[in-house]
Amino acid sequence: MGRQGTTQRRGSGASGGLHASVFSGAVRVALGTGLVFGAGFLKEIQVAASFGLSAGLDLYLLVLAVVVLGSGLLSGAFQISFVPAWSEAAARGEERQSLLSAAVTMALTAGGAFWITVVAALPAVLPLLSSSMAQSGAGETRQLAFILGALLVISPVNGLAHGVLQSERRFFLSSLLPACSHLAAFTALYLAGKEATVSLLALAVVAGLALETAALATLLARRGLRLLPGRFSGARERRLLSHASRLAVASVFMSLTILVDRGMAAVLGEGSVAALSYGDRVPNLFRGLGSVALATAVLPFYSEQAAVQDWQGARRILNRFSLLALAAGVPITIISVVFSREIIQLLFMRGEFGASDAALVASVQAAYLFQVPFNLAAAVSMRLLAALGRTGTIARATATALALNVAGNLVLMQFFGVVGIAWSTSIVNLFIFVATQVLARRVLAEEHPAGPGSADAAAHMDEPPAGLGD
Repeated sequence: MGRQGTTQRRGSGASGGLHASVFSGAVRVALGTGLVFGAGFLKEIQVAASFGLSAGLDLYLLVLAVVVLGSGLLSGAFQISFVPAWSEAAARGEERQSLLSAAVTMALTAGGAFWITVVAALPAVLPLLSSSMAQSGAGETRQLAFILGALLVISPVNGLAHGVLQSERRFFLSSLLPACSHLAAFTALYLAGKEATVSLLALAVVAGLALETAALATLLARRGLRLLPGRFSGARERRLLSHASRLAVASVFMSLTILVDRGMAAVLGEGSVAALSYGDRVPNLFRGLGSVALATAVLPFYSEQAAVQDWQGARRILNRFSLLALAAGVPITIISVVFSREIIQLLFMRGEFGASDAALVASVQAAYLFQVPFNLAAAVSMRLLAALGRTGTIARATATALALNVAGNLVLMQFFGVVGIAWSTSIVNLFIFVATQVLARRVLAEEHPAGPGSADAAAHMDEPPAGLGD
């Protein structure tokens, strides 16, 4: 009896230490991400001072929006799929430099293909979207696409390096390094003064990202790792590529949700798209800090538990941090909804932005805020599915969410206008939360019933985690 009680106390202590580590990691990610947001705001102030509302800045922002969308898809997909593979290789005692080098090769290849596509397509596509873009000329568009397109190649490689750092619990440093790009752009524009151009801004952004790459390569070199391409071969590399592809598809569906909302809002009349954009600023800040922090912190721990088949530990993290996300998100949502109009008035009500505009945007913001706690908790369950290799499940869930979002927009916008579109998005996020929570628990309960240290788990220690074959 005494030995059993001692074992239980040790297990409880280990679990408590693990939860403290995850929470500490989330706090460090949130702090680093907040500082990056601050650096980005500093850059935006200088951009506004250098270019105002010029046509050249419009062109730059349009090209950047396309590039950032693509680089974000690639970087996120490779990083999220790489961390579980990295942890699996560590648990099995395999050499990991070859895995990193193969992943770098895949990232460079995918990014290069996107880069060529962007340079070739944007000069023809942008004039179709805006008549003012046609006046800019294909040459200037192609030049910006060529410069900024480098982000498509650099960002996925950086994502892999960040995955290594996060696996070693270097959360704050990893989340802080993206500030390099913002600070480089601010410095270049400040020094250039009145001679600043959008091409200089684009070059500075790329140079800042390359500086981040150099810092990451230095940090990896201290660990005996090289951030260089290598041979692509073997089942684990093919599995990594498969999971990255599925996660990229899932990200596309999530990104299309935003585009669909903006497109459907456009038919509701002047100012509807702007109302959606303004109304999502504060909710997006909460989602950006909270979801990124939780998702980044839990993934390495989930990956290590999947590698050693510690399903009970994974279940404890899922339960504890899903509840923590809801417990933190609900009060934030309630308070923000109560003071929604005051928040909008403080942030935007000046000049042409009047009281009626504030009332509409406040209603949009309140509807968007409803999704915050569910978005935070869904980040916890989606990372568990990713760590278990259930990337196909994530892609199907996001595809379903996109279809539900379109249907919800069509119905709710008839009754509530642009506010209905915001409510549809929040309801879809509730669906994603419920779906991913149910699916994650079903995987743990049905496919991985064995607890840590059991005979069944020990018998499969030499096999890759079952979920990685999905």
